[in-house]
Amino acid sequence: MTVPDLVVLRDVSYTYNAGTALMRPALSSINLSVPSGVTMAVVGATASGKSTLLQILAGLIDVGEGTVTMAAAAPYGAAAAMVFQRAEAQLYCPTVREDVGVGPTCLGLTSSLVERRVDEALRLVGMDPREFGSRNPHRLSLGEQRRVALAGVLAVEPRLLVLDEVGSGLDAGVRGDIMLSLREWREEIAGRSLVFSTHVLEEAADADRVVLLSAGRLLAEGSPESVLGDAATLELAGLEPTLSTRVALALGADLPCPVDARSLRMWLQGRVQT
Repeated sequence: MTVPDLVVLRDVSYTYNAGTALMRPALSSINLSVPSGVTMAVVGATASGKSTLLQILAGLIDVGEGTVTMAAAAPYGAAAAMVFQRAEAQLYCPTVREDVGVGPTCLGLTSSLVERRVDEALRLVGMDPREFGSRNPHRLSLGEQRRVALAGVLAVEPRLLVLDEVGSGLDAGVRGDIMLSLREWREEIAGRSLVFSTHVLEEAADADRVVLLSAGRLLAEGSPESVLGDAATLELAGLEPTLSTRVALALGADLPCPVDARSLRMWLQGRVQT
């Protein structure tokens, strides 16, 4: 059965400040599809075009060349929604509950449905609505602010959720909790998809698909094993394989790449026992 695509990019290019002395090419001839029901990680070095690609996937930028086709939004929901790298800058209401409720209110939902969406979204990101609902979001920790911003986007129930380095500046535990909440969100309703950029390749290894960008071009796209296990292509893009993958390659381990820490540990234990 063919899986419908939520977004399709065909020969997409984008240049900032086009036609001026400050013009800067960001993307060149990108062909990419985001199917429904997948988690896709976008990786690449600084200035590789990750943020620009994500904004195009979210429908926030009109492409300079090529075409972008997006699936329709679900009833009383959004086709796509995005959380930016500094998600805390998206908060502006005096209380957490009001901030999370902005999107559903703009969709024209009844007050009771807005309240329900707010409660559900906060719980999804691990925040008790009774504890946090009346608090000022600007007096929360950075990790809590990121969760509130994420809840505000989840509350509009997008078919496609796009995240730009949301875990940047947070410790590994907080990042892990956020990604776990998002996986649960994606799996809750069939057809939802998640696209996120990250500089932590171990996080990308948990995705269904990985997109590798280099200097605005799509260098590779495929399974985590095929993209993140290709040390030569990662080096060409200015990245290094994950630590566990480098160790496995150095030892000549017969393991799929990228290698998670648990698989590597079990393989090493087997070597010691033999």
